[in-house]
Amino acid sequence: MIKLIKIELEKFNFKKYIKSAIVVNIIILGILTFITYSIKALRIDVISDYPTVFTMIDSLVRATFMIFSSVLISNIIIKELRNKEMITLFPYPIDRRKTITAKIIIVIMFTFLTIMLSNIFLEISFYFLDKVFNIVPNKLNIITINTLTIFMYAITSSLMNLISMYLGILKKSTFVTILTSIVLVFIVCSDNNGFSLNSIIAIPLSLAALGILCAYLSIKHIENLDVKK
Repeated sequence: MIKLIKIELEKFNFKKYIKSAIVVNIIILGILTFITYSIKALRIDVISDYPTVFTMIDSLVRATFMIFSSVLISNIIIKELRNKEMITLFPYPIDRRKTITAKIIIVIMFTFLTIMLSNIFLEISFYFLDKVFNIVPNKLNIITINTLTIFMYAITSSLMNLISMYLGILKKSTFVTILTSIVLVFIVCSDNNGFSLNSIIAIPLSLAALGILCAYLSIKHIENLDVKK
């Protein structure tokens, strides 16, 4: 399986996705810097403590990379399926199963790692920004980067996004894949006066469980496809 994953990574020139993720982080950091500078220049108090900031950053990161992940799914799974490349290149059921499993593992790991590392990078970056602009009044939780929370949200986000993969596979549509991911983002990343559905732990956990089921159904669906279709 590891060898197959390596082949898939080389096949799709995965370095370009890593570079894109780095660029996205730089853009988010730029936006964060602009907002921080604007808050300081306008002398308004909208940020009370670090947990508030870190929650905002986490929501932005998860929304960004869940959609980014749906684009990845479209490129390495949906397009191959639509063009019948995955089926014709791997005619035996066991090979199909291993191939789609390798692709799913790549998607999960990419989404998980980008969300985890991006959160850590941006939260540390904001800490140093605050050193310059001094906009957070309550600094009691200054080094409280809740690694366990970040980990949980990263893993649930990477798993729930498999729902968009399954629907995309059924329709053989990149549009459906990305649209479903956007809907999921609205469900778990939207904020209404400080309240988010993601804060109800049962919701992301249930969606993650549904994502695991969708991964299984995706494998079974591709495994049973008729080569002649």
